[in-house]
Amino acid sequence: MENLCRAGRTEGPCRSAPNRRTPRASAPSARRSAAAGCTATRPFVGPAGHLLDRALADAGVDRDSLCLTNAVKHFKFKLRGTRRIHEKPARSEVVACRPWLVTEFRAVRPRLVLLLGATAAQLLYGTGFRLTQHQGERLDPPEEFAGPRALA
Repeated sequence: MENLCRAGRTEGPCRSAPNRRTPRASAPSARRSAAAGCTATRPFVGPAGHLLDRALADAGVDRDSLCLTNAVKHFKFKLRGTRRIHEKPARSEVVACRPWLVTEFRAVRPRLVLLLGATAAQLLYGTGFRLTQHQGERLDPPEEFAGPRALA
């Protein structure tokens, strides 16, 4: 886990919501990672979070009614000047986050999980999973995530 903290910022667990619909993202944003260190923060606050907020508003869904979390619990980046540019996590980093996500699923027991990105989808379904081939499909969860349906 120490290596993940050195690689970037660590995300905290899902904040439970009554209706248990749980979007997942691929990784935390650079905006939440503005300060150095390994600190739990709120997911979906950067540019992708603003896009998610608009989509939720258009769909008439209150963000606070959702349990939002990240599948990968750290933000991996490269510095480019003063900007932190997102870098895809290594497979070992994704695999290291899987037990956290399994524990979150068991604690929150979401009715539906939205997979927002290839990294999140591959964390659940393996490296051979192609999000573009399953976009919009309802999928049965892997056995260890038993319970919720996933929507790719």
